[in-house]
Amino acid sequence: MGCGSSRSGAIVSHDPKYVEVTEAWDRAWETVSAKNGTWKDLSKSLVIKRTGWKTVRIFVSSTFKDFHCERELLVKKVFPDLRVWCENRRLYLVECDLRWGVPTDFTTEATLRACLGEIDRCFQDNVMPFFINMTSERVGWIPMEEEVPEAISSEYSWVRGLSVTEMEILHGAYRTDNPNALFMLRDPSFLKSVPDDQSKAFIDNQPIAQPKLDVLKQRIRSRFPSKRIVNYPVEFLGVNSNTGLPEVHVGEVFSKKVVEFFKERIGAQYPLDKVTSDPYAAQYEAHESFMKSRCDNVIGRRDIIDEIMEYICSEANSVPFLLVGNAGSGKSSIIAKIAEITATRATLKKIPGGGKTGWKVFYHFVGAVPGSTELLKLLMRLVKEIGTVSELPGNLESASQTTTGLLAKTDAPHWIIIVDALNQLDEDTAALINSWIPRNLSRNIRIVLSMIEDTPQHTNFRSRDPPAKEVKVNPLSEQDRREIVDSLLGRYNKRLDNSQMNSLMNKEWSTNPLWLAIACEELRVFGQFRQVSDKINKLEDGLLELEMQVLTRFEEESGGELLVATVSLLEISSRGLLEIELLAILGDEENLMPAEEESAEKS
Repeated sequence: MGCGSSRSGAIVSHDPKYVEVTEAWDRAWETVSAKNGTWKDLSKSLVIKRTGWKTVRIFVSSTFKDFHCERELLVKKVFPDLRVWCENRRLYLVECDLRWGVPTDFTTEATLRACLGEIDRCFQDNVMPFFINMTSERVGWIPMEEEVPEAISSEYSWVRGLSVTEMEILHGAYRTDNPNALFMLRDPSFLKSVPDDQSKAFIDNQPIAQPKLDVLKQRIRSRFPSKRIVNYPVEFLGVNSNTGLPEVHVGEVFSKKVVEFFKERIGAQYPLDKVTSDPYAAQYEAHESFMKSRCDNVIGRRDIIDEIMEYICSEANSVPFLLVGNAGSGKSSIIAKIAEITATRATLKKIPGGGKTGWKVFYHFVGAVPGSTELLKLLMRLVKEIGTVSELPGNLESASQTTTGLLAKTDAPHWIIIVDALNQLDEDTAALINSWIPRNLSRNIRIVLSMIEDTPQHTNFRSRDPPAKEVKVNPLSEQDRREIVDSLLGRYNKRLDNSQMNSLMNKEWSTNPLWLAIACEELRVFGQFRQVSDKINKLEDGLLELEMQVLTRFEEESGGELLVATVSLLEISSRGLLEIELLAILGDEENLMPAEEESAEKS
């Protein structure tokens, strides 16, 4: 198009369109520089000391229409793997993928604010946003000057003349020389195999598009080191018969580089905490991590929480308190919230009746961490933390007897004991599982337990004299359900419009928190903006049915070998497997033998 490059890499052209684009960038950069000064000193000191869990946000920047496949790969494969890695470091990974979530009736101001505001949110959480941009041959939406409201141009004074993707790059990476920014430039050679009737999905025909792309790529290369600018190949696959969208195959270069880069940058900014060599301390930290990861998910349930806290704070409760309900009713999240509230109040000595030393809190989430389903390990943890026994019991019978004695003593130390999912312990009989809890507790002991209603463990406690106190977790109210959906999707800057929310609320099983959480996760990873309403309507209205629908999607998107291996392991295990145990057994997905090959080899 009559343009070349100078030795410095800058584009030289007298084409009015190139001049216009270059002037827009220069104007934006001058405005940013005058307003923000330099970020150099800040970017050199990003190692952040922290305690507890921290949220890490990765902002995904690109045009939408041509990067559907890359975004699908990121959201459904790359980020889930990275999320597991982050969780081992007490980090929540939240990707910011804005393919949908901005309602169609939003104004231009609301749309731009949703995008730029999400980057602001990344700055607030992580000082420098973790940022990935993907660029090819499309520019995307360029708001006209008169389309940009005064409120936006006043707050973000540099946006004039830029496309939304350019705004994202300038705001999230360019202006701060952000060391956490990665740029993936797609090799355009695949376009030779794209039919003419499909090329518009990958090539922008706006007259200003090519100058904008040339200047953008030149600015990226001149601003950022080459190791953070990756050219990657793709292969055109044709049109997907289910979605009607043209697709490309994205090779290993893309996934590998993204994972490597963000592991390096996240690890540098949030170093791994020192690992304790004390197995009991490690167990405590694992249960604490689970508690903190679940306690923020509680919306509503105020009456239940108040009733349990009244039991904990009341005097002379001689029986345990049971939280019962159906599978997926939200018991674990409520118990996590109770543990958090109780631990905080105990630390501040705001629970009455604790004497001079105050109350201590023990919590255990059965099935949450390795070894947590064994009653012996639970009791040994408890006895060790209470700390009044010189020698730990060596078998389940002696551990149960020791614990019963400790919890019934008149002068027992002040302890609040919280155990989630008691019915999931490995032992075979309810009497054995419940045997460590005396019929009459010391006045210095409080015990809160959760379990599925009408299980043998629940029936055993009901038959005691005196019987345990209990409260049932009832189905969610519509207001609570709406708040949960807003919270779960809002974390990823997504929201349903009124019609979509009503469709979801009309599902009979939306009163079940687990069903609702799975449904929101399915919507979160769904990448087709115009088909969200249809996706909601097609969600199976039943917990097992929805889980089967999710597994079917996994099989269709990732192939059957990994899914078959996973469900086979769960089927042959005696008590199920934890996620961390499954990951360790399955190992590298590439080493799994396809079922048909395995059958042929055995024959």
